[in-house]
Amino acid sequence: MAITKKTAVETEAVKAAAPVAPAVEAPKEEAPAKKTRAPRKTAEKKPAEKKTAAKKPRAAKAAKEELVFIEINQRQATPADLVERAKADWVANGNKEADLKGIRVYVNTNEGMVYYVVNDSSAGSFEF
Repeated sequence: MAITKKTAVETEAVKAAAPVAPAVEAPKEEAPAKKTRAPRKTAEKKPAEKKTAAKKPRAAKAAKEELVFIEINQRQATPADLVERAKADWVANGNKEADLKGIRVYVNTNEGMVYYVVNDSSAGSFEF
């Protein structure tokens, strides 16, 4: 094989005929896409379920029973009884129970009588 000298024209012709790889550029970095949130669902909110474990009931403090009794001549009554009797006497005297706004009851142990005042205006009495 003989080495021949190529002329500048031939070299240019070979270069032109040979496929040239295009220059590879580094890929451009794209800005990261903004994340968008999906719209919230507006479903009905369910109340939080309570734990199914049974809770021990608290030991309630023993309620102290407090009663007041009034005794006159071997008769006995509580203040609540006397208030109810006063209301009943007031209604029996021709008044309406719906008109009753307030009542005060007084016990006179010397006389054995119960006196009452209704709505700061009308008064009445009955025997203990």
